[in-house]
Amino acid sequence: MIYDSPWKIFLILIFWVVPIGVAGMVGGNKGRRGLGYLLGLLLGWIGVIVMLFVPKTHEQEVRDAAHRMHIEQEARRA
Repeated sequence: MIYDSPWKIFLILIFWVVPIGVAGMVGGNKGRRGLGYLLGLLLGWIGVIVMLFVPKTHEQEVRDAAHRMHIEQEARRA
């Protein structure tokens, strides 16, 4: 059976479950969280690599620019 050894569970976590979360986080930073989770689920670590090359959405670019402007304004006040 697949769960008869703790090492098998560890390998399943490292090679399948962890990439789902990592790809989702990378996708979330690009405004594409759902795509990240899907690619992590279907492709594992290859999905994480693919997500590194997927561009940000326009909405995410605007949010990032607004955030940078806010940080710069706060720095000038201090």
